[in-house]
Amino acid sequence: MTSEPTETLKVAYWDLEDDSSIENLEFAIAIGPNTFSKFGYKGLTVEDLFFDIVFDDKGFDANCVVSESLLPLFASNSNSLPLYKYISKSSCEINPKIQKYIKNSWEEFLTKSIIKDKIKFHDVVTGKSINELIDEFELKKGLYMILLMDFDNIELDELHNFLVYFSKENKNLFSSDDTVLKSNFRKLVMIYDWLKYYEECKKNPCF
Repeated sequence: MTSEPTETLKVAYWDLEDDSSIENLEFAIAIGPNTFSKFGYKGLTVEDLFFDIVFDDKGFDANCVVSESLLPLFASNSNSLPLYKYISKSSCEINPKIQKYIKNSWEEFLTKSIIKDKIKFHDVVTGKSINELIDEFELKKGLYMILLMDFDNIELDELHNFLVYFSKENKNLFSSDDTVLKSNFRKLVMIYDWLKYYEECKKNPCF
């Protein structure tokens, strides 16, 4: 038995008040790859969400993610999380604290330094595919160069294929010390999440 979370084991912790008794402790076990107790959604990690956007294989309940998981993670992750997939598939009310971070264009994900580099390297990335940028700059630098592309004209399937490949090659990314690479990867996943699901979000009456 272990308390360490793995790909198939999710561990969540709750703080107990001084007057709490073991009899009042809620305990839940779920068995199966796509079975996750509603109590466990408070224990989802930022890594869970980002890789679920890439691989789309966790089977998370969108309502539970929106109502239970997003808000606790926002404060500890610079208010930067992929959320459009879950909102597009949910039917619950969206917390106003989450709504204020909803973006209406992919450009809003870009930092001032990225916008500056988009101008600087415009001629370098214009007219090139994602695969061509990776061939020219290799994987890690290529990831940053993709952020400088015009996402209005990007091939979404090609972007997704790159994110899948990059994630498989960097399975321990979220535990690495390379903060710049983690930041660039997260930003690219959030842009992909927006590009793929934002229009669907508009069909949600709570959006």
